[in-house]
Amino acid sequence: MNYAQARKMGHSFKDSLKADWEQTKNDFRKIRPLVEKMRGSAVSDTLAGITFSIGVGMANELLIAGMTPEQSIKSRLMSIPLNAIFSRPYGMYRDWVYKVTKTGQDSGQLRKFFVDLGTFITGQITLYAGILTASGASFKQIAVACASMAVLSPFLGRPMGAWYDLIRTRVFHLQPAGSTETEKKE
Repeated sequence: MNYAQARKMGHSFKDSLKADWEQTKNDFRKIRPLVEKMRGSAVSDTLAGITFSIGVGMANELLIAGMTPEQSIKSRLMSIPLNAIFSRPYGMYRDWVYKVTKTGQDSGQLRKFFVDLGTFITGQITLYAGILTASGASFKQIAVACASMAVLSPFLGRPMGAWYDLIRTRVFHLQPAGSTETEKKE
């Protein structure tokens, strides 16, 4: 209600502000669970992406791609802000792929494996190449690291998806990908 409407109805400006405030509080109460879920999901997916990236990325860079420890540390440090930016969109992408493929928590492990594999290949290798480029890796090192990630993706896609779900469910008490519920777990 604006001031002109309040005057026509015989209410004061103070009454119209009070009514607007009450309506705003009621609106916020309705959307609060969604806001809290989104905030929790963003933090959980970011934490999952950063921690998974550090462990797997460093092992790949040092043991397979032949990068120096300094290059790998630089790459992992550079990956933190990038993962802070891209982990939640990846989590949302993963949720979307689960929805589109009608993969749920009651789906078999083989189905989840292939869904997470496809999500990993399409969502992570391009980002990884960008991180390696920015960290000063040579074209050959980037090619070897990305090729090894592609070859290793059957062993990384599902573990990454399971890691996201573990962080969501055990640390933040949220629902895993493929869940039909949107609220926090009790």
